[in-house]
Amino acid sequence: MFSSEDEGDTECLTLYVLQIPVQNRWDMIQMAMKLWPLIFM
Repeated sequence: MFSSEDEGDTECLTLYVLQIPVQNRWDMIQMAMKLWPLIFM
């Protein structure tokens, strides 16, 4: 379903998110929750 490229992007994104300070991370999560249905429609 997903190519190895997508997995690599997800891995990079995860590492990037982990580097974001905690107070900013919650904002990112809320934004991601809104965008999630649009991405995987």
